[in-house]
Amino acid sequence: ADKVIDVIDVARQADSKMKLGEFVKYYYNPQRPKVLNVISLEFSDTKMAELVVVPDIAQKMSWVENYWPDDSFFPKPFVQKYCLMGVKDSYTDFHIDFGGTSVWYHVLWGEKIFYLIKPTEANLALYEAWSSSPNQSEVFFGERVDNCYKCVVRQGTTLFIPTG
Repeated sequence: ADKVIDVIDVARQADSKMKLGEFVKYYYNPQRPKVLNVISLEFSDTKMAELVVVPDIAQKMSWVENYWPDDSFFPKPFVQKYCLMGVKDSYTDFHIDFGGTSVWYHVLWGEKIFYLIKPTEANLALYEAWSSSPNQSEVFFGERVDNCYKCVVRQGTTLFIPTG
């Protein structure tokens, strides 16, 4: 409960810190002053890690798990077990997951909507321009590309997004 976690204020897409116990109280409180989202709670080094099994396909396709050099100056990052928590109306803006990660999402409660865009050269150039623009928060990036695919992941189902 005292572990400090990163939370995102969804309206501002700004990071802040909060104790996990405070977020749990916020999560279960029906009267929330703002919409918060947790997207970077990696738990591989906690007791919870024993309760979660990474899907075989995620292990097999992970660049970090399969190709991280043993003699690297940098330690191999933990990237397989993240807990994401969001309340109604929470979202994460368009982003590119850090290199080498295949991501998987299992929805425990509710549903999660993803908007997916092919990583073509043209789309990556558009993303770079959009992400560095001063009015980024006012523009839905999905309207800038030729195809943006909506994927609804319902309670009890898992979505896998491969690296690359």
